Amino acid sequence: MRGGSIIYRIHISRTYTAFYSVNDENRIVKVHDIFTIEQAHKKYGYYSG
Repeated sequence: MRGGSIIYRIHISRTYTAFYSVNDENRIVKVHDIFTIEQAHKKYGYYSG
């Protein structure tokens, strides 16, 4: 969570990770960050879900 909103992540082509939030009411997807997977692990830690 960031600022009270839920932040999701998606891996893109085994190379990048994008962090985003969804505003269902206004039907808006906001991309907050895009990192290489290595950079995302360094910044946010590894999550094996």
